[in-house]
Amino acid sequence: MKQILYSLLFLGSLATFTGCEEADYQELIPQEYNKILYLKNSGQNDLVLFNDGQQVKYSITVVKSGSDPSATAQVRLSTLSQTEIDNESRYKGNNYVVLNSDCYTFRNKDISFESSDTYKIEEFTLNPEKITEQVEAEANANSIFILPIRLTSKTDSVNFEQRDLILKPQVKQLGIKFEKSSTMIDLGINKEEEIIAEIKVSMTSGVINQWNFTAGITASTDQTEIDAYNTAQGTDYKAVPEGAFYQLEDLIFSSGISESVGVLVVDRSKLTKGATYLIPLQLEQSEDLETITSDTKKHYVILKYMFDMVDDKIDLTDKITDPLSCGANSLSFLYDDDTSTAYETKYQSASGNAQYGQPIDINLGKEMRAIMFEYITKGWNNSGPKVIKLFTSNDGTNWNEFVEINEGLPTASEGGKTYTSKVFTSPNPFSYLRLTVMESYLGNCIGEFQPGSTSWYACWGMAELKLWGM
Repeated sequence: MKQILYSLLFLGSLATFTGCEEADYQELIPQEYNKILYLKNSGQNDLVLFNDGQQVKYSITVVKSGSDPSATAQVRLSTLSQTEIDNESRYKGNNYVVLNSDCYTFRNKDISFESSDTYKIEEFTLNPEKITEQVEAEANANSIFILPIRLTSKTDSVNFEQRDLILKPQVKQLGIKFEKSSTMIDLGINKEEEIIAEIKVSMTSGVINQWNFTAGITASTDQTEIDAYNTAQGTDYKAVPEGAFYQLEDLIFSSGISESVGVLVVDRSKLTKGATYLIPLQLEQSEDLETITSDTKKHYVILKYMFDMVDDKIDLTDKITDPLSCGANSLSFLYDDDTSTAYETKYQSASGNAQYGQPIDINLGKEMRAIMFEYITKGWNNSGPKVIKLFTSNDGTNWNEFVEINEGLPTASEGGKTYTSKVFTSPNPFSYLRLTVMESYLGNCIGEFQPGSTSWYACWGMAELKLWGM
């Protein structure tokens, strides 16, 4: 019964409205909804700008809506001050910093809507350079710089939720950078005489390039710079010789293309096998567009030119001699591929001297600039090398000290251990190599009694020796 009664009441109400004139119906709508104004792009708007020396245009759209689109209206666009932002509850605690007036051209403006107007567009410009200056001068870790704009009216209704634009411009410095920090090229795999390294350079911050410009790229052959890198990174790279690579041409950037490729061509014949080379590349500042900055981080081209473990191995058969007659058995034990045998110098014998220790000499058979060796310790390494020196010569008589190795060698307890040296390169060619043990784990191998003893001489021994050179 109640359901029937509610239905009759509803139909009666509907009939009442149906019987009204249209003008009477319009009068039922409150006056404040006849027209209402708001900002189309209201709210918090992030805006990315680029500091390219140009000012950036920005548009604000004011919309007039409501039940009477033919109504006229008067509104005002104005910026909010720092004090107004700080005192308004909805913006407190946001760490907003209002931009200075020299950062933009917008000024407070009254806008009139005629009956035919449904929206108005107001345009102003932003100055990225000035914004950057203010940010650098005033910013802290939490600051958010804004341009706050409010829509108001003394005569007409403004939508409260859509009356404010909080513009948050973020200025990014235009720049170019290497896409990667390094490029590794293994010259054992790349067999070409001219090795080509392609290095990609791109715009920073994911920017779509809108400009035409060039930028230089340079390569360093300074060993001092390489040494500093080696110290910092724990590496042992060499600088490439002068003239080992072709001069790099300028990078070319075209509008619409956000990356370029630098090409480095290296001449294999100028390199010494057995070394790993480092070529630091540096971007130069563009002279065409001063607002484009070049990243100071370098790109490193690493050329790994190691020995071929088969082709570059030196056959030691009948090439090793004992210049100071220190040996106690056959030198052939060093290259017989049998770790159960071992070469040893004389035990309890005054062999060797303070200059060369207890050496063996190797006739390389041709001039070389780089050398690498490997040895296997005896099963019991109490007489294993503790300090090794290498000397070079071109006649087998006059020797120049090349390198000393006093760390990283197998310990006395590491029997049957394989030690592989790093590659040692020389600025001057040599055709003879003297490998000498200055000290073993038994003591000094210099043909003298051990300190504090009147009867003890030291010796050394190893099971196998291999050598590579170029």
